[in-house]
Amino acid sequence: MKKFTLVLSVFIIAVLVTVSVSAHSFTDVPAGAWFEGYVSHVNEAGIMEGKSEGIFDPDGTVTRAEFVTVMARIAGESSDADREHVASFADADPDAWYAPYMGWGVKAGLVKGQGDGKLAPASLVSRAELATFTARLMEYLNITLPDDPSAEKSFSDVKNGEYYTAPVDTLRRCGLLNGDGTGKFNPAGTSGRHSVAALVSRLLTKTEESNTLPVITIVTETGRDVESKEDYIRAEFTLKDGDGRDIEIGSMRIRGRGNSTWMMEKKSYRLKFDDKICLMKQGAGDTENKDWTLLANHCDKSLIRNHAALSLGRVLDGIPWSAYTELVDVYLNGEYRGVYMLSEQVEVGEQRVEIPEGEADDIGFLLELDNYAEGEYLVDYVTILGQKYSVKSDIKNKEQTIALKLHMETLMNVIKKGDRTEVEKGVDIASAVDMYLLHEFMRNVDTGYSSFYMYFDSPHGKMTFTAPWDFDLSTGNTTASPSPIGLHVAHCMDENGDYLKTVNTWFAALMQHQWFREEVRERYNEMKDKLLDTVDGCCDFAYENMVALDRNFTKWKVLSKKINQEPDNVLRLGSCKAQVDFLKNWIYERAEWLDTYYNSGDFIKNYDLTPENEKTYGRVDIVYADVWTIPAWYGGYTEAQIVVDTMTLHGIVQLKLGRASTMSPENIARRIFEDNMGLEAGRFVLDMDADDYGRLLSEYQGVGFGDAAHTPVNFTVRDTKTGEVSDPAEYVFHVTKEDLTVLWPY
Repeated sequence: MKKFTLVLSVFIIAVLVTVSVSAHSFTDVPAGAWFEGYVSHVNEAGIMEGKSEGIFDPDGTVTRAEFVTVMARIAGESSDADREHVASFADADPDAWYAPYMGWGVKAGLVKGQGDGKLAPASLVSRAELATFTARLMEYLNITLPDDPSAEKSFSDVKNGEYYTAPVDTLRRCGLLNGDGTGKFNPAGTSGRHSVAALVSRLLTKTEESNTLPVITIVTETGRDVESKEDYIRAEFTLKDGDGRDIEIGSMRIRGRGNSTWMMEKKSYRLKFDDKICLMKQGAGDTENKDWTLLANHCDKSLIRNHAALSLGRVLDGIPWSAYTELVDVYLNGEYRGVYMLSEQVEVGEQRVEIPEGEADDIGFLLELDNYAEGEYLVDYVTILGQKYSVKSDIKNKEQTIALKLHMETLMNVIKKGDRTEVEKGVDIASAVDMYLLHEFMRNVDTGYSSFYMYFDSPHGKMTFTAPWDFDLSTGNTTASPSPIGLHVAHCMDENGDYLKTVNTWFAALMQHQWFREEVRERYNEMKDKLLDTVDGCCDFAYENMVALDRNFTKWKVLSKKINQEPDNVLRLGSCKAQVDFLKNWIYERAEWLDTYYNSGDFIKNYDLTPENEKTYGRVDIVYADVWTIPAWYGGYTEAQIVVDTMTLHGIVQLKLGRASTMSPENIARRIFEDNMGLEAGRFVLDMDADDYGRLLSEYQGVGFGDAAHTPVNFTVRDTKTGEVSDPAEYVFHVTKEDLTVLWPY
């Protein structure tokens, strides 16, 4: 008996492969017989074979072992190693032909024996067992089929409380099993091979019809799960759909991805191919690249928020690039993992975020506002106003990133001042307007915290907002901003007066200016209908594929479970369809409120950031610098104030180190002895231990505006004229970043 696998061991979904239903050369299958098409279908699919050459034996009986073999072939599973699972049954032979198949059935929990330690492989399978085995297989493979309107209403001989009652009802409602024509099911009877062929063919066909999503299958080289988001492992990859897309890659790499999402049960993945490849369907992102992602969307129970947001990003064409996405079913090592969003990876490259890269001082940078950022400061990330920005470009140079940081701080200063001509020199206004509208339209919580991208053509270049990403916590799917009413991404307070911690400082600065708000209003009025049409299209797609989306929640039973920040009203929704309904209704309410507010005089003339927002994110009319040396070639703005309080046994000496200067022992000595004490210039110096000085600098790296650092340091004071050296003393340095004219009280 050959073991048939449907498309690399993918479960029944893999009947997307084309099979013929024409007549076969079985001499005992008459042309035109009611079962002819069924027999042809299951034989072509490799699920059921003939009894002998040219003989199918349609009226023949089927044993338990034979039907479990059919189930194993549908699932594409079983191996010789499974033989051991039948050894504990007194009437089963581990060396028999059926042992790998029934062993798999026992291991998978689909076959439980008939009591008294017997497996009964040679017993004829009853119709009750046929229904029970099939229902268990469907649950094992996460198959949910819609009700068939033509199905029989009930069976008079299927009573409540029997082991087969629920399975028979399941198969009856979806039209897989019929009665005997008299309203009875005959659970104790047996079925001929033609009836089993009909059951299997219907299951394959109905599953194929209900699964309209493309299918991705990944089989790792070791057969083990993906356990790391740092280390890639080799795997085989296929992507197939009903429109003829058929991609098979014998070797690629996969690893995990995500920050908080990596801790969730349903994982997201990063895919890397050895050669560039296009995974998207024709006409939808026909780009070739080595890097792709599979996003789990585990805390979004509509499964389409990111798909909708990135689709909106492509409609808002002021945003230069927004990834193409597609919903797919994913199988990993033979296990159904649910509905995922296949997406282009956010990265620098042709047909993605296209900016110049190289070693020169004028290279471009892709940055992500990412408060999860790790690595080396001023290489892997920079800080602006205390927030971290990951450098996502492959080429990173410390002097270049320092220059970029100064440039970004300068841009914040320019934006705050508000001269449109000057702002436009440093900011791509069209991208700023469209990106603001996208995030405000969706009311995205992460806008001011992470997964927010921009790029620069050079360290002195224009800032362009690009690559919208990560909208799970948007459109009412978060306790932080559940309502469709009120501004969010550039405001500090919600409509209830509660403080929002994830305000985007770029948008907050831009929105202070009437000219920017007028452009927002004009663009929203222009794009509102297109935005709603796009959301409608995404929701309609979800409705059309609801059977596949529901299957995700058969695998992951989380509809009423709080995974991240879902509010109670969202958790009370009992189905994926209800989640999509909620999303659509929320968006329409949001659009109506924005329409009213944007076109009101209050938005244009009386826009209020609120005092709390000004206090928290204000004073951006100056630039703040950290403690490092500015590259000699940098000709940009360097104005900043570093204030150092040196605390001694005799009190506090306040030092103003000035314009982004390095906090060197020479500068500190000059400020203490010359500026504060009025002593002779250059006479007194500090001799500071190199390790202490290194620690002092390292602790101040990344200190943001308004933040402070304290560190004890030992040093001696040396009089260069007399050679006298003081006793070593411990001083505590307290460093803060302030503006040029106003010092916070110590």
